[in-house]
Amino acid sequence: LGWVLRASWVGPVNIPWNRIDIDDIDSWAASHQPEAVNRFAKDIKAGTGHTNPSILIQDNDSPKAIVIDGHHRAMANHKLNRPVLAYLGIIDPKDRQAAEETHSKQVHSGSSPENRLCMNR
Repeated sequence: LGWVLRASWVGPVNIPWNRIDIDDIDSWAASHQPEAVNRFAKDIKAGTGHTNPSILIQDNDSPKAIVIDGHHRAMANHKLNRPVLAYLGIIDPKDRQAAEETHSKQVHSGSSPENRLCMNR
């Protein structure tokens, strides 16, 4: 997880949907859980529950940011025609593979105490 400490973090900031890499959106669990996305959208609109920012990364080799955590929240914001509220980690391109591996090995999500990517600690 050294890449997390080396990244420069900003946020929470609003990231427009067109600045998010959605090339693999069909692989997101959120893409196959519309009921959950709808629940998140309802909470976000009401300003209650499930409103923590998503976690995105971007390096200077790419014009788009990648969602590392908070896919359901990102899709819910998109559904509401809002930008995605996120913490954005600016990473060195050399850390991209490590960041993506961390994401793929994530077992717990959101605010779970076992979520190693939870930025609210």
